[in-house]
Amino acid sequence: MDIRYERPSQRLHHRVTAPFQVALLGQSLAAIDWSLGGFRVGGVSGALPEVGAHLPVSCTLPFQGFQIAFQTQVEIRRVDPNTREVAARFLSLGEREASLMRHFIEDLVRGVMTDVADTIVRIDTPVTPVPTTPDPNPAQHVPVRRWPIKQ
Repeated sequence: MDIRYERPSQRLHHRVTAPFQVALLGQSLAAIDWSLGGFRVGGVSGALPEVGAHLPVSCTLPFQGFQIAFQTQVEIRRVDPNTREVAARFLSLGEREASLMRHFIEDLVRGVMTDVADTIVRIDTPVTPVPTTPDPNPAQHVPVRRWPIKQ
């Protein structure tokens, strides 16, 4: 019996090859692979960006018939002039976008298909939570002896 020990992966996130569109440098490109950490695109035409440059991008994730788009900032990590590939890392991925991408990746990796209602609930999560219950102590109904004043 031969036991082989392999080094653990240095990647922090699962990399998937599911459809993911990126608008970078005025071009709409399909990602070769992507994760919560960043993406890699190929076929970039024109001038290639410099490594370390911070650029705005628009990302589109097709998910169960929905086109989920968001804007974010990326840092260019790797540029290959021979294959015209560019790898970038997300700098300011919002909590909502990261949650949605995590939901997509986990379901894709595990092979779980969720219903459309659950997907819509995740997409339509309110940005600013609003309480649905009335205030238990409205200011106009608080007795004078309970007013918050300094002594």
